[in-house]
Amino acid sequence: MSSCRKEINPHWKTDILAPILVSTIDIGDIFNDSNTVANPDNSISLVLNEVFDMKLADSAVAMGDTISNEAFNVPVILTVIPGQKVIKKYSNTQLDFGEMQLTKSKASKAKIKFNVRSGIKQPLLISYKLYSATKDGIVYETMQEVPGASDTAFATLEQFIEFDDYMLDLTGSGHDTYNTIYALTTVWLHPDADTVLVYPADSISIVSTFDEFVPEYVSGYLGQMTMETRESTALHSFDKLKSGSFDLENTKAEIDIYNYVGADVSIDVVDISTIRNNPKQRVVLNHSIVGSSINLIRASESNNPDYPAYPNHKHYDISNSNLDKMIEIMPDSICYSMKAELNPLGNMSSGNDFLYFDRTIKANLNLEIPLEFSATNLVFENIEDISFSDKVIGGGLNIYVENMFPFDFEVQFYILNSKNQIIDSLINGSNSLIESGIPVNEIVKTPTLTILTVQLTEQLISELKQSNNMLIRFKVNSEYNLVYKLYDHYKTDVKIVGDFEYEI
Repeated sequence: MSSCRKEINPHWKTDILAPILVSTIDIGDIFNDSNTVANPDNSISLVLNEVFDMKLADSAVAMGDTISNEAFNVPVILTVIPGQKVIKKYSNTQLDFGEMQLTKSKASKAKIKFNVRSGIKQPLLISYKLYSATKDGIVYETMQEVPGASDTAFATLEQFIEFDDYMLDLTGSGHDTYNTIYALTTVWLHPDADTVLVYPADSISIVSTFDEFVPEYVSGYLGQMTMETRESTALHSFDKLKSGSFDLENTKAEIDIYNYVGADVSIDVVDISTIRNNPKQRVVLNHSIVGSSINLIRASESNNPDYPAYPNHKHYDISNSNLDKMIEIMPDSICYSMKAELNPLGNMSSGNDFLYFDRTIKANLNLEIPLEFSATNLVFENIEDISFSDKVIGGGLNIYVENMFPFDFEVQFYILNSKNQIIDSLINGSNSLIESGIPVNEIVKTPTLTILTVQLTEQLISELKQSNNMLIRFKVNSEYNLVYKLYDHYKTDVKIVGDFEYEI
């Protein structure tokens, strides 16, 4: 006798309270934490520090010139024995730097290309000693072996030699000129070679060039070169402010311009402007510093490798300008254009200019923006993580918004897909109004609590199960153009709690 056992898979429905989103939004979340600072009265300012650098192109000191180009041959047939010196020649080679008259130069990265072509039928040993180049007190020298030529072809050698961090003395053998390299080339028949007859047709050519030269430092007379730069820097303080406008009560700004070059300079600030790309807006600084010449005398050398130059600088307060309008467009970049002329009066230093390529002319723009403003349809957005169980089959959401900010705002919650695109909203119809915190002597001390309820439909449940993120959108309008001053304790706490029907 047998019996069948029926499989049972029981299901229960139960009610559960569970949070799906918990968030605190403070001033740092709105304007970027790294740019907000607390003042002595605990109010908040937005501080932006921008550095504008004028960089001189490496090509300004182009070392593409040939260091040496020597060609040798003998006037008569010679018998040369192993180890015998065939050639010894000193040379002074002048490099072309245009108007510049340089006495010293140093490269952070450099490479010499060494080419030899020999018609002698036995191997050679070649020394190239560059007396002008020293590193740690040692003169640069390279020894190269060149194979013997064949009966039908010249022997050739091409070598690339590292030349980093060598200091070049460009005053020649007599230390009385400029742009000049002093070197010695010596050629021997290799000690391991056989005795050989050298004919007048058995020429030797030796060519040395800079294959790469990244200048770090030069001195001498820099000429009357012009430096120009136009750059832009991204700003992220307003990334979460999507639309609308605000009107600032005041702004403060200063510019410090530094000359690290060992030459007098005349600087023109051609343009400083802020740009917002969406919608496209641009505001140009309206201040006397723009378009006027700023003259700075030369820097002085410190003999400290960490801070090799003591700059000269000028300070400008540009608060009395249209700076507030530049900030009120909520820019995503700041642009600047500057031009500088070195030695506008000529060789006033008698050839004692200097230049460190990583420190030339720099402008520091310091902006201080007290967060005290009125707002019109100012929209702020923040994306938050959510956690929604697959077991939810019904119920509702309770949204708790505890607001410490001094302004009312409208709020809406949007469900996002995997690409952070909006697919639905939690609240039907118009946005819900959240009341401001309760002020005491114009400073909010007590938050207000607003509770919103959402009935979950099958569609909302399905969308929430597929989503990991929710966008919270706030819209602020100043009532009667009221000005709000923000303090460091202001924040809004948002909690969404599900009153769910679960299937277990």
